[in-house]
Amino acid sequence: MKLSVIFKEKTEYWGLRGDPYFWDYLSELAENMEIISPDKLEKWIMDEHMRLSDECMTDVSIVRVEKFAHGGMSSGGISGQWWTETGIPLLKSRLRNLSFAHCRIEKLQPFSVIGFEKVFDNKTAYAEIPKFWDEIYRKYTSAFAGEPSDNPYDKAIIENRIGEYGVCIDDMDGGRFRYLIAGRYSGSTATDNMTVFEFSEGEWAIFDCFGKIPDALQSLNTRIMSEWLPQNRDYKLRIPASIEWYDTTGDMNDAEYHSAIWIPIVKRH
Repeated sequence: MKLSVIFKEKTEYWGLRGDPYFWDYLSELAENMEIISPDKLEKWIMDEHMRLSDECMTDVSIVRVEKFAHGGMSSGGISGQWWTETGIPLLKSRLRNLSFAHCRIEKLQPFSVIGFEKVFDNKTAYAEIPKFWDEIYRKYTSAFAGEPSDNPYDKAIIENRIGEYGVCIDDMDGGRFRYLIAGRYSGSTATDNMTVFEFSEGEWAIFDCFGKIPDALQSLNTRIMSEWLPQNRDYKLRIPASIEWYDTTGDMNDAEYHSAIWIPIVKRH
């Protein structure tokens, strides 16, 4: 496996127009490099920035590299702020999550989740699901802040810790799936417009993830579904579903934010 694997999925937002070209430049170099440590990765990116611009990368640096200039007001510009606050932390988190080293197998008793449901298309889900989270957070801001309320939806959010889970349920045709912004169902509060889904007793593969949301978790999810599951000789998917776990006390924009993906599995015969 070459270092270039961490560059394959591009981020949606950049600092200046030259940043995606610098990304591609690094990706091409990384095709001939073995995996290195996160600290060495950061130093390598800094060194390449220096080699191209003769300037150190800092959180306020802006340099122009002629070979990355392809038109536009900030053409060829490399934003030190974007790279130090977003680009490098993202790549380092992907590198830490690369080996599936943070995977463990646990057996869990039956449990149910409750949450707000929406249907997504596989092709656009990574872009659209974060918008769904934003929509729900805006609509129930006070509940997610833990403020008491008589509103049944607010009560359900608080009593069931809705927002701790994102649940994917792949039981539809046409390349679509159901997604819940959910929590562990306590059985005490439910509403007609919320979905309750039950998971039976069984084993789970739990992958800890570290990095900004949604990029770090989406990158790990892609690798689990395209590499870990298809290549695993011991386990297969038990049901067509998965759970995203979120640390509700953490900062999702932190480069070290802790989340996880839970995959229901069963041993192959």
